[in-house]
Amino acid sequence: MPQNYRFEITDLGRHIEFHRLLPQPILLYVLSGEAEVNINLRATQLAAHCLTVATGRSILRLMSASPDFRAALIEIGSDIFAEIAAENPNLLSLGAHASFCNINGDAQNVIGGLISAIEHCQWMGEGNSCFEMHCLHAICAAADRIAALNLSASTPAAERYLQQFVDLMFSHVATEHEVRFYASQLDITPKYLNELSQRTLGISAKDAISTLLTALISHDLLSRDSNIKALASKYNFCDQSSLGKFFKKETGMSPNTFLTAING
Repeated sequence: MPQNYRFEITDLGRHIEFHRLLPQPILLYVLSGEAEVNINLRATQLAAHCLTVATGRSILRLMSASPDFRAALIEIGSDIFAEIAAENPNLLSLGAHASFCNINGDAQNVIGGLISAIEHCQWMGEGNSCFEMHCLHAICAAADRIAALNLSASTPAAERYLQQFVDLMFSHVATEHEVRFYASQLDITPKYLNELSQRTLGISAKDAISTLLTALISHDLLSRDSNIKALASKYNFCDQSSLGKFFKKETGMSPNTFLTAING
């Protein structure tokens, strides 16, 4: 298989303690059990046969899961995903991620069978890479058809504002940490943006900004590409101490303690 493609059966345990920034787009198909996840700050209930699609740099956190929760996780390279998205325009019509949980029996059989075929191919070596890619494209085509059926004729204004807010955060949160910046970009008041975020995401706009910023800093810490001083500059903190105080407030750990805890 291409190096930028990976398949595994997982319980998502590696995502449970804090928000993780996804390095690549993913497909997540629930095989058994139930779970509550937070994807791009939105709480989502997953049950057997739910299919979730998320772009790279989405943030994911597992909030809770039943003991029998298992899912097929496919990480897809951005180049492959761009090709898939071009072929299936409805796949991400609702934003950076979408979860489909009202999949009928026929679609369940198709997607479940394709997932089983990919799993079986993992035992058969590199010679089956073309077949696995064919299965992946077929899964996405099925999801695209499901998305088309779920599209509403119009999207409420509040939902559009929320999606624009999330998009703006991903573009500007490294340097813009205040609610008033995003409210001004949306031409609404900070109070309304906070109310909208609280009503839809369950957290204030300020907490949404802090959550995404923490996920980005955590990702960079884990990649070891930057030291604390460089990260303070990258994320517009006045010094290392300010970044450390922010990170400890959000995670309960200093950056160095965080790395020690993750690396065992």
